This record gives sequence, C-alpha cells and structure tokens, in this order.
Amino acid sequence: MRASGARAFVFQYAIAGRTRRMFLGAVKAISIGDARKLASQIYIDVRAGKDPARDKIESQSETFATIVAQYLRAAQQRLRPRSSTEVARHLLKNARPLHSLSAGRLTRRDIAALLVKVAQERGHITSNRLQTAIGGLYTWAIQNGLV
Repeated sequence: MRASGARAFVFQYAIAGRTRRMFLGAVKAISIGDARKLASQIYIDVRAGKDPARDKIESQSETFATIVAQYLRAAQQRLRPRSSTEVARHLLKNARPLHSLSAGRLTRRDIAALLVKVAQERGHITSNRLQTAIGGLYTWAIQNGLV
C-alpha cells in the first residue's frame, strides 16, 4: 500500500545485504499478469547480480557536467570574482574526465584517481584545490537534492 493509501504492486529483493523495493504500478493501472511479467524480468536481473533499483536511480541522475554548470551559476553569486574564476577553472578544466559520468554513479575511487593524476601532471597544490572545488560542489549538490 502506498503512503496515499492506494494499493500497488511492489517487487522486493535483497542484494549485497540490503533490502530493496521497486514500485511496479498501481493495482488500478496494471493487471496482475503484467505485474508478474515485470517482476520476473526484474528477478532475472537480480539473479544476474544487477541492482535494478540503483540502475533506475542512476539513469535518472544528471551528469557531472550538468551539476558543475548549475553549481558555477550558484557559486558566482556567493564567491568573489577571482575565487569564482579559479573554482570554474578547476571544475571545467581539471575535472573534465568526470564530466561524462553520471553524478550518482561517481565514486570516491574515481575522484581519488583523478586527484592522483592531476597531482602527477600539474602538482599537489592544483590537486588539493581541485579536491576543495569538488568537495564544495558535492556539498552544494547534496544540499540541493541533486545527488
């Protein structure tokens, strides 16, 4: 039953020690046969080691580049002009390898690998400043419900 009180078909499964639920459809909107077919397809994915609920969330999340653009517009209002320019440079130039990735799929390992690469190519100070810029970006994105 949904929070609104409407009845719904839900597929529940456990993966990696976590219980997940996927909403299949409202009872009035989907037949029981269709709900069973959909549940069996999801079950096949779960048995193959996939996490359909996580995949669904990640497919709906934005790319790192779109969040960077939104963050820079917001940061321009609160940062001094030179600071805004430097943050933009780090996120647009030094973090470019992350731009095509989904912001929801990005891991600490991805960011750490980028920081090591930047430290080797451009120095530790640049790497530290990039880390600070990415930290500010993610703090803002979490506060605004983007990640």
